[in-house]
Amino acid sequence: MTKKEAETLLKEWDEIETLWVENDKKREEVYKEALRSCDSRQWVKLIKTSYQRNQVPDYKKEKKQQQVMSVICIWQRIICLVN
Repeated sequence: MTKKEAETLLKEWDEIETLWVENDKKREEVYKEALRSCDSRQWVKLIKTSYQRNQVPDYKKEKKQQQVMSVICIWQRIICLVN
């Protein structure tokens, strides 16, 4: 990549879309295809997508934590009633 190509890519950074794919298997295929493409724009899409995925909270994890906390609260109440 030339310096000019790199500068152009950086200028276009905000306009380059992400590779957002919900299905795990399909996402893996899309990511591999992007890496194999040797296309810098595809790589930018992959980088932006990876960054955004790490910024989005994991709602399943949050829900699981809430469920665990609910169970703990229930057990605490039962212990208080028994004592």
